[in-house]
Amino acid sequence: MKILIVQTAFIGDVILATSMAETIASLRPGSQIDFLVRNGNEGLLKNNPLISNVIVWNKKKKFKSLFSCLARVRREKYDAVVNIQRFMNSGILTGFSGSKKRIGFSSNPASAMFTHKIQHKIPHITPDGGYLHEAQRNAQLLEAIIPELDIQKALAPKLYFNSEIETKISELTSGLEFYIVLAPTSVWFTKQWSAQRWRELAKGLSDKHKLFFIGAPADREAIENIIDATSNCENLAGKLSLLESACLMRNAARVFVNDSAPLHLASSVNAKTTAIFCSTIPEFGYTPLSDDSIVITRRPRLECQPCGLHGKKQCPLGHFKCSLEISANEVLKTVETSSKIIYHIAHERDFEEAKKRGFYACDSLASEGFIHLSFKEQVKDTGKRYYEGVDGLILLSIDATKLEDLRIEKGFPHLYSALPLNAVTEHKSFKA
Repeated sequence: MKILIVQTAFIGDVILATSMAETIASLRPGSQIDFLVRNGNEGLLKNNPLISNVIVWNKKKKFKSLFSCLARVRREKYDAVVNIQRFMNSGILTGFSGSKKRIGFSSNPASAMFTHKIQHKIPHITPDGGYLHEAQRNAQLLEAIIPELDIQKALAPKLYFNSEIETKISELTSGLEFYIVLAPTSVWFTKQWSAQRWRELAKGLSDKHKLFFIGAPADREAIENIIDATSNCENLAGKLSLLESACLMRNAARVFVNDSAPLHLASSVNAKTTAIFCSTIPEFGYTPLSDDSIVITRRPRLECQPCGLHGKKQCPLGHFKCSLEISANEVLKTVETSSKIIYHIAHERDFEEAKKRGFYACDSLASEGFIHLSFKEQVKDTGKRYYEGVDGLILLSIDATKLEDLRIEKGFPHLYSALPLNAVTEHKSFKA
C-alpha cells in the first residue's frame, strides 16, 4: 500500500504525526509511507527508516508551491492520502490528489471531496470519562485503511538520529551520570510557566544535577535571565537542532517542559517527562506519552481555564494565576516520583472487586475526576485525617512509572484514570 500523510502545521504536530507512520508500519509492513509537510519541518523526518519520501510545501510561495506539490502527489498515484490538517489548502490538495481513498476530518472546508471523513473533537471525551490523545485522534483516520486498528493502541511518535547527532550529544554529556533538560519557553506566553518559577526550579535542581536549557536562538536571552547566576547550568538555546534536542532528552534523568513542542520531542524518545500545563488543559489531548510522565497543573482549576486552545500572548484577566500558583516545590518533587513508590488507602472490599474487573476505581474518580494518592511521608496524616477508626482498610503500594495520567497537584499525586492492577506492587492491611 502506498500512503501519503499530510501534516502542514507546526513542529509539535509533525512530531505527533510520526505516530501514524509507526502504527502503519506495525500493522501494514511493507507499505510505502510518504509525508507532506511545510518547509522548515522536513528535518524532523530525516533518518526515519519508515518514511520513503518527504514532499515540502513552501508556504512563502503559497499557491505556486501548493500546485507544484499537487502535481507531484497526482504523479505518485497514492492508494490513500490521509490529511490530518483542517484547513482549505490541504483539503484541496487531498481532494484533487487522485487517490482512491481521500481521508480527513469532516471540519476541513474541502471535506466534501473526501471519501472518508472523521469528526474532530477537542476535547474528545471517551465513554469511560477519559479523553483521546492527539495521536489517538489522528489514528481514527487510519481506520479507513486499517479496519482492525484499535486507536487506544496507536503507537507513540518517534524520531530517529544519525551517527553525527549521536556523537555530538554523547560528547556533550560525556562524564555525566545524571543530567536534566529544561525547555522553559513557548511561542505562546500563557503556555509558559512563570520565569520566576523556572528560576526557583533551577536553583532547587542544580546542586545535584547538571542542567541543560534548550530553546530557539530567540530564547537565549530569556533563558539567561532564568539561569541568573545559578551554577551547574548550560544555555544551549540556538545551539542544538530539534533532533539534537530530542537526542539530548532521551537519556536525561528528567525533562521539564511546558505544553509546547519540546513536550512532543520528549515523547518521541520516551524521555522521563514532567509537563507543566498553565492556560491549557490536559483534556485537549497533548499530554506526554512517555512511560514515565507526570502532568502538573493548577488545582483546583480556575474558572477561566482554559482561556484558549493554543494559549495567548498575555493573560486575558491579567493575573496569570494558572502559572504563578504552581509552586517550584511541587514540580521539583517529580524528580523523585519517577523512581518512587506511591500509596493509596483503599477499602479491602473495593480492591477485591477490582481484581474481578481488572482495574481499580474508587468513588472519587467519578465525583472528582481522579484517585487520591500519597507520597510515603503523607500516608500517616492522610489516614488519620480521613480514615481514623475505619476497619477493613488496605494500603496499596503503586509503581508510579506505570501510571498513564499522574499529576502532582498542591503537593499530592492524583491519578486521572482507573488504576491498572499491574501497577500495584504490594498491598497490606492498614490501620489509621
